[in-house]
Amino acid sequence: MNNEFIEKIKNKSIELCKQYNILPSLMIAQACLESGFGKHAPGNNLFGYKWTSSSGRDYQLLWTYEYNGSEYVKVQAKFRKYNSIEESLEDYAKLIGTAKRYAPVRACRDYKCAAKQVKACGYATGHQYDQSIIRIIEQYNLTRFDMKDIQLTKNFKLSEFQLNDPIPEKYIGNIKEVATQLQKVRDILGKPIIITSGYRSPAYNKKIGGATNSLHLYGKAADTKMMGINIKEYIAYLIRYTNFNGFGIANSYVHCDTRPNFTVWVY
Repeated sequence: MNNEFIEKIKNKSIELCKQYNILPSLMIAQACLESGFGKHAPGNNLFGYKWTSSSGRDYQLLWTYEYNGSEYVKVQAKFRKYNSIEESLEDYAKLIGTAKRYAPVRACRDYKCAAKQVKACGYATGHQYDQSIIRIIEQYNLTRFDMKDIQLTKNFKLSEFQLNDPIPEKYIGNIKEVATQLQKVRDILGKPIIITSGYRSPAYNKKIGGATNSLHLYGKAADTKMMGINIKEYIAYLIRYTNFNGFGIANSYVHCDTRPNFTVWVY
């Protein structure tokens, strides 16, 4: 259900974020957090925005908790009401994308900076608000929507090689070479190749127990599987028709990389 909500809002979010210079991962994560992945959004109000007479929206009376100076009390308040979730996303984008107070958010080029700044600029007072946003972004790999995607070969895009963190520009050439070699087998066998692990940041590589000097860290490796092809046949084609030198064979995938010396191992 959570992934379905993300799929539902991603295209509109990416469109708006491009217009207002906001990271899509931030917008999508905040929509997920504020609405419980769309489960708690009466009147399509994904972000819990209060109504004002200048908002240009209808309002709805909802129960909420407000701090009266000594404790939280349950009160009824007016909240904005939207005809669609797209309208709610538009309101968010206009606020973050034009308000002077959120200029530091728009200046961020990575999701951790954006999450910290949106909290620092006063969007929410929760002590762990920025960390909650970061956790959602990482759990659902929302940074894949932040990338300006690049068509590396006929069948491979740069985003397919991204896991969590953004891919450093200096490694894109390495990744393109990996994609070029995979394309050779893709052309011969005519079956889709799925990238299960491409570039890894040092932090992510450490988290999953990757090798200290893994070639994934430099965009020189990919764990892959080909749909509809026996894994033994797939590895045979990789060895014969590509310039890869490193091959790791597992039950469900094949690791391949561009190391200088030919090496094959079994996991």
